[in-house]
Amino acid sequence: MRFKILVIDDEPTLRHSLEVALKTSGYDVLTARTGEEGLERFKSDPPDLILLDHWLPGINGDEVLRRIKEEDSEIPIIIMTAQGSIEIAVNSMKLGAFDFLVKPFELDQVEDLIQKGIDRIRLKKEVEWLRTQY
Repeated sequence: MRFKILVIDDEPTLRHSLEVALKTSGYDVLTARTGEEGLERFKSDPPDLILLDHWLPGINGDEVLRRIKEEDSEIPIIIMTAQGSIEIAVNSMKLGAFDFLVKPFELDQVEDLIQKGIDRIRLKKEVEWLRTQY
């Protein structure tokens, strides 16, 4: 089973680097430059996991996170920010973020968090499938 990841970030270099690295790792990848575009992608082609920049033009990451969680409370969303602070991290987690990354980060860090998020989704899908068997 291939999993789909949506990357929402306004930095073209980071967005492209993540797209290439994640595709190489076997994921299907969607990208968006703004919060509004990210919400459109989320609704038109729902991903299994989202990498979301906190600071975006237009609506910011907190608002995108809030709106997505209203639609799908289970989707793992990893917040990325260059201006990491404990306050931002705590607020993101309260809004339902799966985890938090401070830029610049190592690709290994992202892949480890993605794997944890995907494992959670995989387990949830297996439980749902098993429930349908009885």
